[in-house]
Amino acid sequence: MSNTSRTLVSLVAGAVAGAVAALLLAPGAGEETRRKISDSASKARTNLNDTLQQGLDRIQSMGNNARSEAENGFDHLANAANMAKNDGKQQIKRGVDSI
Repeated sequence: MSNTSRTLVSLVAGAVAGAVAALLLAPGAGEETRRKISDSASKARTNLNDTLQQGLDRIQSMGNNARSEAENGFDHLANAANMAKNDGKQQIKRGVDSI
């Protein structure tokens, strides 16, 4: 896991822990406190899902970019090989013709 991912997970976990602690320490009726905890947990879950999806989208994009770069590099290499082959054929033909 990259440092950025660890930081994001830590940030979300810290926010959830802080929200739960605040709700538990704040005065209020038990039912109201449970509702607030449930709401906070739901929001945290949604935020975490969104963050994970963004991370997955970024990873997929990076993979697609890497694949495209590799394909371009392969095409460039194949073209260079063909040019070298053709150049070699011309050199051989010139050598044979000069004999």
